[in-house]
Amino acid sequence: KELLRQHEQLTARHQALAPDLESHPLAAQLLDRDADKRDGWLSQQLSQLSEVISRDEQRQQALLALQKDAARLQQQLQAATEASQTAAGHVAEQLKQLEADGQRLEEELTAFTPLVSPRVLEGLRSDASATVLQLEQQVTQRLDQLEQQHEEQQEQTERQQKIEKQQVEQQARVHRQTELAQEVTRLGEQRQNSQQTLAGLLGEHASAEQWQQALEQTIEQARQAESLAAQALQDI
Repeated sequence: KELLRQHEQLTARHQALAPDLESHPLAAQLLDRDADKRDGWLSQQLSQLSEVISRDEQRQQALLALQKDAARLQQQLQAATEASQTAAGHVAEQLKQLEADGQRLEEELTAFTPLVSPRVLEGLRSDASATVLQLEQQVTQRLDQLEQQHEEQQEQTERQQKIEKQQVEQQARVHRQTELAQEVTRLGEQRQNSQQTLAGLLGEHASAEQWQQALEQTIEQARQAESLAAQALQDI
């Protein structure tokens, strides 16, 4: 009974599939073959079909992988495009800033025109870093020269002050010597006057000692005369 039931089911399925099988392109080839060879031929066709399906599945998987790669590349391209646009905006902003800096630099260089030579201005425009470094070196050298000149001038000032001090001291010595010479002259004149006065006082006396002795004798004589006069007054 079970076999009969399965046979009936297969018969029913065969009848249901019969229209599709008859319309299939391989149906004619299948019917042209002997009944005992049909199973082998069908197995061969199924094997080929399995290979085709396997290749199709592989191609489908490869296609899916390519689609995923394409989607990933599209995302990367979109990100790169956005980054490029952002970078382009930054570059444009930088260029704008550079243009403004260049204009400001040109204005500043124009302001420096009365202060520096045309060669320096051209150097600042073409190679600002090297020119600024060169200017710094020149300024340093100039400052060193000014410092050296200041030291030399200070030394010269100190020498000049020392010379002036020596001149003042020399003038003071000369003035003192002049005063001493005048004093010596005055003392000489005073001595000469004193000698003349002394000579007038000494008169005929040869020396002051003789004059002193004569003076003492005169005084003694005057005392004696006074004593005699007093005695005479008492006697009266």
